[in-house]
Amino acid sequence: MKEDILYKKLEIETASPAKLVEMTYELAIKFVREAKRYFEEGNIEKRSQSIGKAISAIAALRSCLDMEKGAEIASALDKLYDYMIYELSEANIRQEAKRLNTVLEILKKLLDGWKEVRKKEERK
Repeated sequence: MKEDILYKKLEIETASPAKLVEMTYELAIKFVREAKRYFEEGNIEKRSQSIGKAISAIAALRSCLDMEKGAEIASALDKLYDYMIYELSEANIRQEAKRLNTVLEILKKLLDGWKEVRKKEERK
């Protein structure tokens, strides 16, 4: 277990900024999936914790946006991140698991898009 933690720490410390964004998307997806599972199990406490972690991951992605350089794309992502945070909060408050599916699908599409951008950048 300790080796896993050390490996993950090293991976984070040596990752490029683009890889860190990818890892953050992956974490957000993981936490939304966990929240879905806890919804099904009826575990309110763990569901809320997982939703909180997903919100934190999305907030971290949002904080990395460069509104000057990114212009329209950054603005669109900002709105999308805001929407996902809202949907996650509402899923938790209103106990509506279907909202998690919406967020999960958006995150998966963003991750796929991000991976494509990274591949193109690495080829340059």
